[in-house]
Amino acid sequence: RWQEILEVLIEYKGGNGNCMVPSNYSSNPRLATWVKQQRREYKLFQEGRSSNMTHQRILILENYGFNWRPYTFKHNMEKNKAIRIERQHTCLGG
Repeated sequence: RWQEILEVLIEYKGGNGNCMVPSNYSSNPRLATWVKQQRREYKLFQEGRSSNMTHQRILILENYGFNWRPYTFKHNMEKNKAIRIERQHTCLGG
């Protein structure tokens, strides 16, 4: 079952360029729930608590570019976009 949904995530990445499945992804709510669950299980695993997450699953997900902290990822993307815009403005003599 885990492998089956992983395959769906890989397909999602192929079409979207990343594994950042929105929590309200109406095209596949099951995938959105699964992604959220992976992050929850990872957190439990990191805390040494009971979890279905394993080292192998972590490595597999990270190999596909899975981001454990989506808000940090989104923040960094927005920050990098702002920096690029600032540099373009500076280079154009603005």
